Amino acid sequence: MATAAVDRCGRRRGLVVLAVAALLAGCSASTAATGGQVAVPMQILNTMTLVNVQVNDSHYHAVFLLDTGANLTVLTPLYAGRLGIAVPDNARRKTIRAVGGAPHSIPLVKVARLAVGDAVVESMDVGVYEAFPQSRAIDGILGADFLNRFNLTLDRTNGRLLLHPVGR
Repeated sequence: MATAAVDRCGRRRGLVVLAVAALLAGCSASTAATGGQVAVPMQILNTMTLVNVQVNDSHYHAVFLLDTGANLTVLTPLYAGRLGIAVPDNARRKTIRAVGGAPHSIPLVKVARLAVGDAVVESMDVGVYEAFPQSRAIDGILGADFLNRFNLTLDRTNGRLLLHPVGR
């Protein structure tokens, strides 16, 4: 009986994440403000902050979990495949540790461009890892390797993530 409740709850959570992903897809425009600040739509779902991310020149705006505690930005294998990014057998690897979990050695690939609205980082190594086996609606994790290049503000009232380049 407990398993059925967990399955229903997991399915319901998956449907909610899918609905939020659809909403974010319709809110992909960013606005550049004075001083190089960028404001992009975000959705907060329980404890998850979700934002649209564009990798390379893809027209597909992916949904990433914003995670200031993650050192590395990560693509799911499914999303990497959609982008045509193959992980070579001899790819460099990095060890990551999920909260409360065991260490995992994950392959790194280089992306030419990673953008959250008009906030862009070029030539960036990202991991490829199945971070969300229960949800196909989240395409990756936006980690500190991207976020530390910006001062960021979560404007919960207006549903926006504000990014201002460090040093400007």
